[in-house]
Amino acid sequence: GGVYRNFPENSRIRNVIYSGIPPQEMMHEWYTGGYRAYVLLEDPARAGTLAETLTEKNRELLSGLVIHKIRFRPLTDLYFAEKAKGDTAPGGNKQLTDILLVVAVLILVVAVVNYVNFSVALTPARIRGINTQKVLGCSVGTIRRNIVSEAVMMTVTAYLLALLVTSVVFRHGLLNRLLGNGLSLSDHLPLVGMTFALALIVGAIAGLYPAWHMTAYPPVMLLNGSFAATGRAKMLRKALIGFQYVVSIVLIICAFVIQLQHRYVSRTDVGFDKEHILQVRLSPGTGAKSELFRQKLIRHAGIVDVAFAEDEFVRDEGKAHIAYYYQNERLTQYWIGVSHNFPAVMGIPIVAGRDFRPGDEMPVAGHAVCIVNETAAKELASVSAGKRGEKTSADYRKIAGDTFLDYRTTVRIAGVFKDINFESLYRPIEPLGLWVASPGHYRYDKPYGYSYVKVTGNPLAAIDHIRVTLEELDPVYPPQIDFLDAAMDALYQKTRNQGTIVILFSLIAVLLAIMGVFGLVMFEAQSRRKEIAVRRVFGATVPEVLMLFNSGFVKIVLICFVVSVPLAWFGIHKWLESFAYRAPIRIWVFVVPLLLVLILTVLTVTFQSYRVATTNAVKSLKG
Repeated sequence: GGVYRNFPENSRIRNVIYSGIPPQEMMHEWYTGGYRAYVLLEDPARAGTLAETLTEKNRELLSGLVIHKIRFRPLTDLYFAEKAKGDTAPGGNKQLTDILLVVAVLILVVAVVNYVNFSVALTPARIRGINTQKVLGCSVGTIRRNIVSEAVMMTVTAYLLALLVTSVVFRHGLLNRLLGNGLSLSDHLPLVGMTFALALIVGAIAGLYPAWHMTAYPPVMLLNGSFAATGRAKMLRKALIGFQYVVSIVLIICAFVIQLQHRYVSRTDVGFDKEHILQVRLSPGTGAKSELFRQKLIRHAGIVDVAFAEDEFVRDEGKAHIAYYYQNERLTQYWIGVSHNFPAVMGIPIVAGRDFRPGDEMPVAGHAVCIVNETAAKELASVSAGKRGEKTSADYRKIAGDTFLDYRTTVRIAGVFKDINFESLYRPIEPLGLWVASPGHYRYDKPYGYSYVKVTGNPLAAIDHIRVTLEELDPVYPPQIDFLDAAMDALYQKTRNQGTIVILFSLIAVLLAIMGVFGLVMFEAQSRRKEIAVRRVFGATVPEVLMLFNSGFVKIVLICFVVSVPLAWFGIHKWLESFAYRAPIRIWVFVVPLLLVLILTVLTVTFQSYRVATTNAVKSLKG
C-alpha cells in the first residue's frame, strides 16, 4: 500500500512490514496481550487526567480483563520506564545508566583533584618566578588569572584530543559495540557544545586553588624554603589524595563484583541442557518444511534429535503473553508453541503428569494439549483454592490433568515441568506454558521460526551438515546457527560491557590516584628536605626514612578503605537489584583492592622518596 520513512534505530517502533489486523483476529475477544495501543492526544499535558477518566468509565470492562488502571506514557519515556505486565519490547535500566554517569563524573573530579595536587607540588619550582613577577610590579590578580588560563588551556587541549579519539573510536565502531547503540557525534552536536562548555568550567575550577596557593606565599618564605608550613594546606592536600583513594577503591571493588556476578550468571544452572544444543534460525520456507528438515538432519551421525519452536526459546523480549480462563478466572502468562519432542531434546524435567506425545500434534477438533511450569501451576493451584495472588499450600502437581478455556478451545494440562530460566537471570521465573504447534492445530498461525538440534561428539561436522541442508531447502536465506549457550550468553552483553567500562574507569582512577601520590610525595620531599637531612645526621637509616614517608600514606589508605567499604557496598547492592539471581559477595572482593592500592602506593612513595633519603645530608643542609 505504501512506503514509510524509517524510524530511528533506537526507536521502540521497529522498521518492519506492517499490515492491518484481520477483523477476526481477537478484535472482539481480547485473549492476548500481544498488542500495543498508541494514542494521539490533543493535549499531552492532560494525559494523567484522561487516563483516570477512561479507567473510571470502563471499570467493568477493565475488571474483566484484570486491568487495574489505564496509563499513558510518552514514547520517549518508555525505554527507561517501569515495565507493564506482558510488555516485551526492548528497554533499559535507568539506574545502571545513572551509575555509569556518576562514575564518569567522579573520574572527572579525580582528574581535577590530581591537577590541583600536581600544581601545588610544583609550587617550590614556580614560586621564584612568581615572586620575581611580584617584585617587577605584576599584580597578584594578573598572576592568578594567568595560572587559571593555563589550566583552562590545558583542559581545552585535552578536550580536543578526547574529541579526536572519540571520533576515531566512533568511526571504527568500537564504542558502539561497547555501548550497544549506534551513536555518532554529528547527530549530537548540542552534546559536543555542552561538553566543551564543561571543559572550560572544569579548567577554571582546576586552576583556582593553585592560583591562590602559589601567590599566597610572602617573599620571605622563599628564603627559608617553608612551602608546606601551614597545617591547613597539609590537611587539604591529604584530603584531596584521600578522595582519590576512596574513588579508586570503590571502583575496583565494583569492578570485581561485576566480574563475580558475570561468572556466577554464566555458571548458574538454568534448568535445561544448553551445552549440547545448537539454535538454528529458520526461514519461513524452511520452517514450513520442518519434518523434511528434521529427516535430513537426523541422517547425520553427530545429530541426536531435532526439535522446533515458533520463536526463540530463551530471550527477554518479544514473547507471546496470552490470556486464558481457568475456573472462570482470567489469567495471563507466557506461551511458546513447540514440537512434541521439544522438552525431551532440551532436557526439561517433567515433575507431574506426562510429557508431550507424538499424537498430541495431530489436529483434533476441540482438543489441545499443553504443559506448564511449576510457577504457573502454583498460580493455578492458588486460584483453585480460592486464594488467588496468595501463597497456598495446595499441591500444584494436581493441576496435571485439569483443563482451561483459551479462545473457545478447551486445553488440557498434560503435565507440569520444572521451573527453568527461559529469560535472562535479570528476571525472576514467570509463569510459562508450552503447547504443541503443528499445521492445522491449536494456535498454529506461523511456521516454526527456530530449530533446536541436539548434537554429540564434535559439533563442527554437524554444523556443516545443517548449513548445507539449510542452503538446499532455502538457498536465499542466510544460515544462522549458534550454540545455545553462546546465544544465551548474549543476553548479558550489556552487563559485560558495563563491567568493561567500570574496569577501565577503575584503572584510570587508580592511575590518577597514584599520580596524585607521586606529586604529593614530590612536594613533601622538597619541603622536608632539611628535616630528612637532620634525621640522617643523627643516625637515621634509609629504610627508616622510607618508612617515615610511607607510614603517613599507609594510614591515609587505611582510613580511605574504611570510608570506601560502605560506599562500595551501597553501590554494589544498587547494581545487583537489576538481577533476580545474585552472586554471594566474598570477603576477597574488599581485601584485594586494599592490598592492590597499598602495594602501588608503597612502591610509588618509595620510588619518589628514595632519592631524598639517599641525598648527602650536608648538601641538603647547605641548600
